Amino acid sequence: MIAEDPLATPQPASPQRHQRCRLTGQTLRLLAIFVFGGLCNTSLLCGPAIAIELAAKLGYSPAQVGTYFSIEFAGYFFAGLAGSRILPRSNWRTVALVSAIVFAAGSICTPLAIHHFAWLVPVRLVTVTAAALLSTVCLANANDSDDSSRAIALLITGQLVGGVIGLAALPRLFEAFGLGSYFMVLGVLMFSAMPMLKSLSAGSQRQDHARPMRASPRGGLLLLRFPAIFCFYVGMAGIWTFAADFGAQAHLSPQAIGNVLSGATVCGILGSALAGILSGRASIGIKLAVGYGILITSTAVIGLGGTLAAFLAGAFAFKFAWTFVVPYIFAAIGKFDTNGELMAEGMMVTGLGLAAGPFIAGQIVEHSGNANLVVTGGMALLGLAWGSATLLGRLP
Repeated sequence: MIAEDPLATPQPASPQRHQRCRLTGQTLRLLAIFVFGGLCNTSLLCGPAIAIELAAKLGYSPAQVGTYFSIEFAGYFFAGLAGSRILPRSNWRTVALVSAIVFAAGSICTPLAIHHFAWLVPVRLVTVTAAALLSTVCLANANDSDDSSRAIALLITGQLVGGVIGLAALPRLFEAFGLGSYFMVLGVLMFSAMPMLKSLSAGSQRQDHARPMRASPRGGLLLLRFPAIFCFYVGMAGIWTFAADFGAQAHLSPQAIGNVLSGATVCGILGSALAGILSGRASIGIKLAVGYGILITSTAVIGLGGTLAAFLAGAFAFKFAWTFVVPYIFAAIGKFDTNGELMAEGMMVTGLGLAAGPFIAGQIVEHSGNANLVVTGGMALLGLAWGSATLLGRLP
């Protein structure tokens, strides 16, 4: 028998083994992005069910329900603001861990404050800000992936799947255990998912390879990232907030409207999934043109159709196109992001747009009495967002 030399230099891992380990790491990271994307955004996507419970079972006034959801949107703004300062200077995995702990603890504490609105507001603001900051870390990880468009599409798919599951399960959960049980379950699920945080990247892998945004000779054109995101979310959120009103104008029952909007969520999953499948198969400009073309056309159909068929087709196409274009908007911006700062800024602007859209649309409807003005304004904003995103996609 020949003894092995203990001082012999170990042989390096084969390229095939290294490639397998790399692919496994990427798969686990994508899975973590999908799961946390769903958990962090479930409350917003299940908003209609939560709003009904707050008003019917807990006796919240319309103003209190509106304030509650304004707080939810504000969390995205504060998370983006904090993330734009924290992510470029911190370990992303540590930020994700702290955010997950705060989110889980805040969710479990929410039932204790749910009967006292003055306590509920600060608890939810802190909790949602932590959730949105974790979502921002996931967005930065998705942008840092080999195929950012596909990874961002997966993040959005996770959000939508969480929303579909929530909307299907929450009515039965509320009936049996009340609204507080939802937040308890969400907190427990987040604690259970925390081991997956180690699959996320600790920081950008592109810092030495991508051109810093502010060093770009075309840095001024990169300011288009703000209207590309803000105009999109203002126009989209304003139209979708009053989608039920357009259904009522078509003489549909509340039950029929609810069924159509629930079905539209499934179309949203298909839109984000298709965005991931088509990633890298055509230019971003072409995919943005197709997506925005469908989005603007469906907006007109929703507002002007006046029939069940028109409302059904418009709502399904609108939700499909909405989730189809989002990955390409962020991918067009993300190619200039070297440290997560632009993705955090994008989350901040998203929160502003989501909050401003329903407010502006509501003011238009209240003062004019004409919801069709929301359609016209929404189409104009979506057109501006399309142009901004297209120009960003063309920048080298």
